[in-house]
Amino acid sequence: GETVFYYPSTNGNKRILEEITVSPQQCMALLHAHGASCLLHEGKEVTDDAGVGKWILRSDIVVRS
Repeated sequence: GETVFYYPSTNGNKRILEEITVSPQQCMALLHAHGASCLLHEGKEVTDDAGVGKWILRSDIVVRS
C-alpha cells in the first residue's frame, strides 16, 4: 500500500491539493514530519499483489533547540 501525501497548491486562482505518492519497496523506510509541519497523508490499502505486506512503526523524536 502506497503512502499518499497531499500538499496545498494553486492552479491559477483555484487552491488545490497536489498528490505525491510513495510506493513501498523492500528494506525502505519512509520518514516525515508530524505536528505543525505534517502534510495531510493517508496509507492506501495493502493488496495481495504487494507480496510481503507492510509494517508500520510509529515513533516520536523530540529535539530541544
